[in-house]
Amino acid sequence: TVEEARLKEAAAMKYFGWSPEEQIIYDHLMGTHGKKAITHIDQISKQTGISASKVYRIRNKLANELRSI
Repeated sequence: TVEEARLKEAAAMKYFGWSPEEQIIYDHLMGTHGKKAITHIDQISKQTGISASKVYRIRNKLANELRSI
């Protein structure tokens, strides 16, 4: 859809300005940069070693950033 294309373009512009943790969480959420898409926060936490609460906060931060573009 047009919305998906817009979000992917926005993410591509923002990606390299994100911290490594933000990048890895985005990659797992979206299945980009060779990562398998994972939608459950607990699974991302186990896969990355980042606490579930931090994954949740970062996911929401990234979502808000992309919506604001």
